[in-house]
Amino acid sequence: EKNTESFIAIDVDTKFQEIMGFGGAFTEAAALQFHKLPKDKQEEVLTLYFDKNEGSAYSFGRVPMGSCDFSVASYNFAETENDMELVNFDTNVTHDTEMMIPFIKRALKRRSDLKLILVPWSPPDWMKRSSAAYNASMLGSLKPVGLRDDMRAPWALYFSKFITAYKKHGIPFWGVSPQNEPEFNAPWEACMYNPEYEAEFIGEFLGPVLER
Repeated sequence: EKNTESFIAIDVDTKFQEIMGFGGAFTEAAALQFHKLPKDKQEEVLTLYFDKNEGSAYSFGRVPMGSCDFSVASYNFAETENDMELVNFDTNVTHDTEMMIPFIKRALKRRSDLKLILVPWSPPDWMKRSSAAYNASMLGSLKPVGLRDDMRAPWALYFSKFITAYKKHGIPFWGVSPQNEPEFNAPWEACMYNPEYEAEFIGEFLGPVLER
């Protein structure tokens, strides 16, 4: 505006952090809508999102580990309660084979260098804390921490098994985030962490499992 005392000066010659790319989320809701489209419109969508010349050139994609707020219903791949070694983990990730995995593979076919980041919204309900006012569920979370102390090792193992299962389907992950919105007690799938607890989970449980 004229006569203002404030202004912004942009120095285009000074560079700091590098932007590695842009992207979006692969969700069950998006996959369902994508598969409802005729084939020519599906190709058009893939072009508009991933094509480097005629589209947005997305280079990153976020993949939920289990259900999220854009899923048809809550689900996970370790339904057996207190299965600490995850012997009964669904190694085929069956729920995701219908919509999610075909959707992601179509994107990877269009852009093979797409970097996928794995993110959970909630552990299975039996891994979460409960109280007199809150029955453990994939929906919501106790404050300030939703994950039980004794479930940190099984939950870290869950990540490893999920990554292995997707790799068998031809989908590799470039990165992993330990939790979506860790300080938000959402009414949908959620699991709260404070910074100290999340750092401890990464350093003592998740990190060592993924390094193996």
